Amino acid sequence: VQDAAEYKSSKYNPVWAMMNESIDNDLIDLSRIENQEEKCDFDLIVIVRMCFFDFQYCEMLKDALGNEFRWWYTQGEDSHVYWSENHMAMYLSSYVLYDQKVPQSSDSTLRNRFLNILRVYLQMKIDYGFFEFFSTTYNRYTLDALLNLADFSNEEDIRVDATRAAKRLLRDQLLTSSLYGGRVTVAGRDKWSKIAQPYNQDINCVLNLLTGTPAMTVANESLVAAFVSTSKMELDGSVYKYWGDDLNERIHLGLSLNKLMSYVKQKIPDRIDRLTFLFSAGLYSHPDVVDETVWAVNEYSLQNQLSQLGPLLNASNPKQMATSFYAMTSGGGTHDVDVHIYRHKGVMLSSLIAYNSGFSGYQQTNIGILLGDTAPAIGTGGTLEDPTDESSLENAYLNTHLPCINQVDNVALLAYRYHDQIPLFTDNLNVFVFWPAKSFDETNRITNEYGTFLMGRRGDAYVAIYTHRKADTLSELVNSNKQGQIFVVIVGHADEYSNFSHFKEIVQAADINFSLTESKLEASVKVDDKSISIHWSLSGRGSCKVSPSPQTALPNYDVAIYVVSVVGALIVLGGIIVAYRMITRNQKATKLVTDAMPLLTS
Repeated sequence: VQDAAEYKSSKYNPVWAMMNESIDNDLIDLSRIENQEEKCDFDLIVIVRMCFFDFQYCEMLKDALGNEFRWWYTQGEDSHVYWSENHMAMYLSSYVLYDQKVPQSSDSTLRNRFLNILRVYLQMKIDYGFFEFFSTTYNRYTLDALLNLADFSNEEDIRVDATRAAKRLLRDQLLTSSLYGGRVTVAGRDKWSKIAQPYNQDINCVLNLLTGTPAMTVANESLVAAFVSTSKMELDGSVYKYWGDDLNERIHLGLSLNKLMSYVKQKIPDRIDRLTFLFSAGLYSHPDVVDETVWAVNEYSLQNQLSQLGPLLNASNPKQMATSFYAMTSGGGTHDVDVHIYRHKGVMLSSLIAYNSGFSGYQQTNIGILLGDTAPAIGTGGTLEDPTDESSLENAYLNTHLPCINQVDNVALLAYRYHDQIPLFTDNLNVFVFWPAKSFDETNRITNEYGTFLMGRRGDAYVAIYTHRKADTLSELVNSNKQGQIFVVIVGHADEYSNFSHFKEIVQAADINFSLTESKLEASVKVDDKSISIHWSLSGRGSCKVSPSPQTALPNYDVAIYVVSVVGALIVLGGIIVAYRMITRNQKATKLVTDAMPLLTS
């Protein structure tokens, strides 16, 4: 409320609506809805929320929608985007909630269809997590939609599951935030304009609401913070489960492609609705999906929205083409990933482990490095004209080829080797390092027999980035399109390394090895009692294997905790039963087991 009073912004409209305060007309802009413009769902979720505080806003929305608003795919469609994870949630939730207030039709077919999609969507997020996982850019919109459903849906199961999904999404934000509220992390989809700024983002305001952090500046205007602060949803311990000082976990998110396709086929009857789930996982051009994509483009005139698919849309055999150029078409999926997250106070390091290595990506963030309020970065695509200026990242980070990464604790090993198909489609093959030198309190550049170390200190937080490159200038050092490159990233804190000088000594003592032939790439690092290796076969489709293996990852951090709890309960109960049986020597213990098993099984 204090922020809303100080900053006259439409982002605080839900606050004023909840308080029954008048809102200046110039702060309520529904023109994108009236004109059915792309991304008008960003406005829909706001005005729908306001509807439930004051019906006058339903009347405004009714006037803006008119009689021909396209809530979902329509033949001849040329503006709306329904199919990413956040857009799905915004359009579907807005329709079913607005329909509660102002029934849209005497025929409930569309409402029931949307409710079914939402039920499947919510259960999938609860069970497997989000495809736009950990995204600073997109998770905020998904959270807005989930909170609308959790607060206002008159369908009890929708309300309950939306609450569970929203809590999981909030927990994800805290899982990937430092103790001081900064966020730079791996992500299923994100933008570098967000990633390079650990603070002053919408989501930082939410972290501030939830935890009281950060001590540093946060954004003054935040729509998602207005949603959270006006929500009735109770914040219980599950939201805060992974927030705090230390974390060092490997986590599995999502489900296999076969399981995903089977999942939606069983539960979603409409062809376009099934495809929308696959689109939301980034599978537009995947060989197993592309025929359906081309059908949807032709059926609903989506050529403008999906123009990036290019030749696939006009191919005589799209699946055959997608299969032939698999390195270009199979790297965008975000439905099945292993993530390693290391966190200590203001220091964080996170990686996508052995993920689609060598293939072309989309908006994935493969590695996140954070030291308080400073975030170095490594990516592929463009060339950084000024490797110290974050504004140059937006056009450089194109994900033209994805690395193979492995991480152990606070150390990550990265190998870059683009597939031979990639140069057929782009010459943006550069691997760059963003090094915000002006943000560090102290920096060093050290070259030895292995290559070059960039080292930086921000307060008590330390980072070292190794590259096998050697160059006279920083600009030459941080940009290279050479085939086959490796990096090592090491983060640390004064708690662990006493001081920056000791950290530098440990780093310079690292044993780093790298070899590249036509058939394989091998790399390894031994530093500070940690050993990591990458073995990347380059024949055929290529296969990157890492050691230690990501198979040790938790299958799903919700499911794993549940299983451990149940197993623990069974062990305790078993011990009690055995002890009781030994004492009584009668049939009561046997009966107790028989009676208890159906409950334990369920």
